[in-house]
Amino acid sequence: MMTSFSLGYTEHVIATFKPFIELFSIFYSINTQEDMTEFEYLKRSYWISSRLQVNEHLKKCNIPASNRNYKEELQLLYDNYYAARYNVNSFSKFYDKYLHNSLYFLDNSKKSFSKFVREAIEGISIDELQSKELMTLYKISKDMAHASGYSFNATIDFVRATSHRVMYATLFVIYQFLLNAIATLKEHNIDVDLSTIKYALELHMEIQIDAISKIYQNHDIEGN
Repeated sequence: MMTSFSLGYTEHVIATFKPFIELFSIFYSINTQEDMTEFEYLKRSYWISSRLQVNEHLKKCNIPASNRNYKEELQLLYDNYYAARYNVNSFSKFYDKYLHNSLYFLDNSKKSFSKFVREAIEGISIDELQSKELMTLYKISKDMAHASGYSFNATIDFVRATSHRVMYATLFVIYQFLLNAIATLKEHNIDVDLSTIKYALELHMEIQIDAISKIYQNHDIEGN
């Protein structure tokens, strides 16, 4: 993620929500596949896509990259899955798009995380109000992350409060992931005690809520 060095600490906190929720949305999309065969293909494809792009970046920086033949592994996925799913008849064209579009492994559409982020947020949100809050934070985070040399038009209190809202939102997403993991383990009769992690997340979410409340209270009292 490219973020302006001119941004302060709280602005960087806000900017980090963008890559966090985008990455989460990819995992959410893969993990909610109902067809286990498709789930396995996409899980494998995500790993190959990530490795290919890392290798390309290393090569551009003249840093030794892995010699593993990921292209050959991808050819198998193409033959067994993507050729029919994407209705493509040329592996070379498929490979070029796959290499230059980090989302192509997941969906044959234009490169945009918004669709996947919205689906993930709607899937984990408790209600519509929270869904709107998370989407708002995502949009603010995108603006902040791209704010190289641009003045974010907001009061100090708004930026501070938003940074705490982002931290709460991040903890909430992790918390929901943990609850889903516990439920999945129970379905497979696996009993794991994650109560300490669950309690820690709940505690830190309360800390963020308290911090937000204090900022709003001081803002109302001081009138700035």
